[in-house]
Amino acid sequence: MILGDNISNKNESYCELTGLYWIWKNSEYDIIGLCHYRRFLSKSYFSNNMRYYLSEKDINNLFNKGYNLILPKRFYYKGKVKDNFNIAPNVKDMEILKKVVKEESPEYLESFDEYENRQYTYFCNVMITTKELIDDYCRWLFKILYKMEKNLNPEDYIHDDYRKRMFGFLSERLLNIWVIKNKEKLKIKEISMINTQDDFKEKLKQKICQIRNILFYKKRR
Repeated sequence: MILGDNISNKNESYCELTGLYWIWKNSEYDIIGLCHYRRFLSKSYFSNNMRYYLSEKDINNLFNKGYNLILPKRFYYKGKVKDNFNIAPNVKDMEILKKVVKEESPEYLESFDEYENRQYTYFCNVMITTKELIDDYCRWLFKILYKMEKNLNPEDYIHDDYRKRMFGFLSERLLNIWVIKNKEKLKIKEISMINTQDDFKEKLKQKICQIRNILFYKKRR
């Protein structure tokens, strides 16, 4: 049994957001962090050794320097973000999401457009920030997601093991939109994120791909 205000019954579709929701509703810590069971913020991109994971001391040092939001390093596409909406969320899902944002938070539409037309994104809902910012973000995020539940046809995703994680995927996009809208009050520090299941060759392959995409991004600018 999970104590406190929770949405654990939504775990199949909300994924790590059930943890975020619990933190939002029940935690009183000043600094809040969220990671996955296999993804961690780390000072070394090419090592899975725990000694490189971001420690409490590292986090405090960053916040003492004035940062108030720690995110994984941005992921660059070769093209625009909107050209890479695929399985979950796909173009149709994002069109519905945009409609919901327009209805519930029209002041975020400009940020939505900016996000769609840039070349990079933050993935995985991994973050460390203040309780004040978590509260602000979650009030907006879950309002949008609850409305999305009423606009999506469950038959379109609940019988697909990948797409059933729809609301977790949508929230990855929404985090970026929230960051753009609230950029004036955010001081962001990007840290490498490692996947404990990746080997060195896979990490190197991913890094080379990102370097190519970054160079393409700079060339376009």
